[in-house]
Amino acid sequence: AVVARLLGFAGVVPRLPGAVLPDVVPVQAGPIVILALLLAAGFAARGPVARAFGVPARPTSDDVPGAAAAVVLVATLLAVAVLVINPYTALLLAPAIHLWLLAVAPEIALPRPVLVALALLGLLPLALLGVFYGALWDLGPGELLWSGVLLLSGGTVGITGAVLGSAVLACCVGAVAVAARKRRPAKDEGPPSGSVTIRGPLSYAGPGSLGGTSSAIRR
Repeated sequence: AVVARLLGFAGVVPRLPGAVLPDVVPVQAGPIVILALLLAAGFAARGPVARAFGVPARPTSDDVPGAAAAVVLVATLLAVAVLVINPYTALLLAPAIHLWLLAVAPEIALPRPVLVALALLGLLPLALLGVFYGALWDLGPGELLWSGVLLLSGGTVGITGAVLGSAVLACCVGAVAVAARKRRPAKDEGPPSGSVTIRGPLSYAGPGSLGGTSSAIRR
């Protein structure tokens, strides 16, 4: 978003206020390719940046509970912030919050491809919104991307919108990363070590487990 804004200041991309359709400004592939490469470089830099902060670049199965809590917490705070700014946009995020929670919760034992699909489905309402505007203005995928670049370069999408949009995508990436590394419990995996069952080899939690009953003491 910052680079798109700088391209507008440099005159590489037109700086026009409001929504600009591609029939007014023809599609330029160069800026779209530049932004796509920067986005790919951002994903590639996740590892070095994580190591610079002393955290693992990729969460392991042992990191899932903490990483899941972080994703849900950030997504919830994000939804509250969007609700204050634009309640209608917050409605689009409501399915994502629930789906991301299901995808990252350690208690949900589903195949990893299903969990990843749940995380990606969180962005479905936003994708459908883009499809709607594309059909409304008769825009193809390339023209729709170019319209987004023009919104960023012209300042129609401000700093707040760019930050919130980036945070939404970051939460989705985090949910996918956690869902892809959740450890699915084995079918024959019993209760955790040290847990107390009603009756079994570990202990006995029935009547009299805390001492003799009153009737037994009298005898």
